[in-house]
Amino acid sequence: MARRRCHCHRRRHCHRKRHHRHRRRLIRRLARIVRATPAIVNGALVLQAVRSDLKPRILRRRTRSPLVLPVFFSLERRRGSRRTLNLGEAVLRQREVNRVMRVLRRKGILVTALHNHWLFEKPRLMYMHWEAVMRPVRFLRASRRALKAAGVRFRPL
Repeated sequence: MARRRCHCHRRRHCHRKRHHRHRRRLIRRLARIVRATPAIVNGALVLQAVRSDLKPRILRRRTRSPLVLPVFFSLERRRGSRRTLNLGEAVLRQREVNRVMRVLRRKGILVTALHNHWLFEKPRLMYMHWEAVMRPVRFLRASRRALKAAGVRFRPL
């Protein structure tokens, strides 16, 4: 019978239970910073939340789809480095865009895209993407502060 391979070390069997426990604690800690639901997708930690303060309509129909209301973060670590590739995305009202962008830029985070996704939606929604290579705690705290500065409220997915 073949032995199971450890997902994090790619060895036959991992005897480092303490390491796995530490990793799970770290994931929970990062998720708590932004009040999001964690998941590992293709080796990246994805933190998922949705806006709780918007009631958008598309084509005059109310929607609660996570595609319309995302607040997502992705963290990817390179082996041997404490700094991660950090990505963020959030839906914003037009009036929230400038404040979020200003705070992110002051914290050294690069805003990479600002665009709409839908036609005929109310209120008018814009989707902002940002990125940085830095320690994940710093990135998540800066992102949380930027969203809070604009009055954005969200809940775990």
